[in-house]
Amino acid sequence: MTGAITKPEYWLTALGFTVVLTFALLLFGRSLQDNDSVTLDNDSNQYIIDYTNQMKIAKINETAMDELDETNITNPVLSVIGAIPLVEDALGLFKLIGNALSGLWTFFSIVFSLPSFFISTFGFDLEGTKFIVNVIGNILFIAGTIMLVRLGK
Repeated sequence: MTGAITKPEYWLTALGFTVVLTFALLLFGRSLQDNDSVTLDNDSNQYIIDYTNQMKIAKINETAMDELDETNITNPVLSVIGAIPLVEDALGLFKLIGNALSGLWTFFSIVFSLPSFFISTFGFDLEGTKFIVNVIGNILFIAGTIMLVRLGK
């Protein structure tokens, strides 16, 4: 365990597990809220609503529910030019690079907003200071990672 704690795979796995677990708990809470045989108090309902709004702000729901058919809009000019194999390969390369950069940007934006997301799940209102909390949280995370890597050496 002590050797694994200095490896980034350990932290990425822990972070991934935490995100999956919190998302699963949100879905469980939403199913309880929609169930007629279960009665939740006002605090629980408000917490689930706030948590759902945080997920909407982070655009996690839209990303997970995004259908490929909705985003696949054909351009008539590109479909005619795309019939040429060399142009099709070049356009495919640009689309592949664009999708990779878009996915990378989405990953970084979700990771950047994780500190304020975790703090707001405890019920704190961070509307005015969310950016500052995210910056300080990410700086502390990077500093901690560097410290752990240096301690591991």
